[in-house]
Parts: sequence; C-alpha cells; structure tokens
Amino acid sequence: MVTTIVLGVILGITLSIWKFTRGKEGAAIAVMKGGDLHRFLLSSTGFGFRGGEDPIAKWDIVPISEAKIKPGILQSLFGIYYVGIIFIHSVLEYKFEWVEMKRDKDGRLTPDKRDESTRFVFVKDVPYMGITSRADTSNRLPVDITYVATLQITNPYRALFMVDDWLKRVLAAINKANLGVTRGVEFNDIIGGEKAWKDFSKITTKVNRVIHEYGVKLKKSEIQDISPSGEASKRAVEATAEIYVATQEKQGKAIRSEGIATEIRNIGDAKRDASKSRAEGFATYKTTADIDPTEAMRLETADSIGEHGNVFLDAVKMGLFTTVEKKGGKS
Repeated sequence: MVTTIVLGVILGITLSIWKFTRGKEGAAIAVMKGGDLHRFLLSSTGFGFRGGEDPIAKWDIVPISEAKIKPGILQSLFGIYYVGIIFIHSVLEYKFEWVEMKRDKDGRLTPDKRDESTRFVFVKDVPYMGITSRADTSNRLPVDITYVATLQITNPYRALFMVDDWLKRVLAAINKANLGVTRGVEFNDIIGGEKAWKDFSKITTKVNRVIHEYGVKLKKSEIQDISPSGEASKRAVEATAEIYVATQEKQGKAIRSEGIATEIRNIGDAKRDASKSRAEGFATYKTTADIDPTEAMRLETADSIGEHGNVFLDAVKMGLFTTVEKKGGKS
C-alpha cells in the first residue's frame, strides 16, 4: 500500500514537471532551453525534418520518407507534443505582424490584418497580402501594386533564427522584383488591364533565389490591383480618359461625315447614270432634226460633268445657257 502511494506521488511529481502542448496542423513550434533553440516540433501530415549533423539543414522540411526526425507516438496518436521539463524548456513565443487573406461568406478573398504574439510558424501554404508602393513605369509615372503572395516555410530555423522578421524580408524581395517589371511597361499598358499583369507571375523563380536563405518559398504571386500613385499619375489617368473620349467623338464625326459623303456620291452616281442614258439617246438621234438644240446642249453638258463629279449639274437651270439658236430664229 505504502509502495503504491509512493509510486503515485513520484508519478504525479514527474508528470507535473513534464511540459506538454498541443500541435496545430501545418505548423511548427520551437522548443527553447534557456535562450537557445533546443529542437523543433512539427505537425504536418506526410512531412518531417531532414535531420543529420548540419545544424541548419537538419531543420529542412522534407517528405516523411526522407525524414530522420519524425513525429513521436503522443503526437501521432493524440496530437500532443512533449516539450520537456518545466522551468527548463519552453515554447518560443514571438510578435508577428502580417496581413492574411481569408475568404468571406461569399467565397471572396478579403484582407485580415493581424498583429499578435504567436507560438506557431506555418509550414503550409499561406496567402499574405503585400503592396509595392510608387513603382515607376517606363514613362516615369508611378503605380501602387496590391498582390497576394502564397508562401511556405521550408526551414523554420532559417525563418526564426537567421533573419529578423522573415515576412518583411520576403515582401521586400517581391517588391524589388515588381519594380523591375514596372520599369519595362508603359503606364497606360499597366493600368489597362490583366494582360500586362501576367509579367508579374514570372518573378517567382527570381524571388526564390533570394528568399531561400530565409527558409521561405514563394509558391505564387497574384496581382489584385494596380492603381495610380500620386497626383501626377492620377492626372495621367484623367488625361487618358479625356483623350479616349475625344478620339471616340472624332471617330463618330468621321463616320457621320463619311456617311454624308457616301450619300452625296450615291445621288451623283444615280443622276450621272440617268444623264448618260439620256445622252446615249441623244447620240443615237442627234443626226435628225427632231432634237431641240437647248436639250441637246443640256444633255452634252450633263454628260461631261457627270463623268467626273459626284453631283449632277443642270447647266440650263444654272443659267449657263440662256439663249440658244433654233432653226428659224431665237428662242
């Protein structure tokens, strides 16, 4: 009986000095011993840590088949981490500020600004919102670019212990790459729509060469909006709109003028054809004495003018011929 009580007390004391915590799927936590890293605990189905002698590379996240550091029994069965001995081991807690994209009830992505203390570092894909401010275009008119970067932590040791504020460093690298894109695109093209935005999707490889040392991978960067930055750019947009409206009005006037001209040509062609018909009739019978001389001259005049003009001219009505000699006297 006494032995059982003693064993129970020992077990209770032992359990009380052991520290446990619960994991979160797709995240890792850092276990500290004093002020130094003791180890990482990972909760990500199908993945583990590389392991080995290299103090940095051992915390690379790899498929479980390649991992030498794998989840323990408590973690696998109950989702519970064994941290260590109380007062000796602790879980790292740090301040993290970010803008996360979440889906609202309608399924649309909306920004969610967060600034809080956390114990976790997410190793799953997480979308973060960023802004590239005052990015100069090729004609020196700046724009603001809003984008969503999907990031994945590939080595939590690099992210938490080898760089100050890994997210700011990563977003700075993306912003620098975005600036390189805008310098080669004209303002009107980049404001014009999504066709010009496709160039921004090509920055992934370039950015990953930089951020690898931060233990982060950029999976994709998606442009959400590109808008004018500053008064100069806003005035440029207004000027572009004014030019567009003026161009449309000019084209409308040109179309209307062409329509009127076409109508005039059609009328002229019809009268010309009619004149030619009458002239042909005159030509057939001009040797006879039955054709009135005034009518003959009118038909000849109309025939010659109608060949080259778009408008029928009636020479007699215009007063070009006021008197004509007829057989037997003046008219």
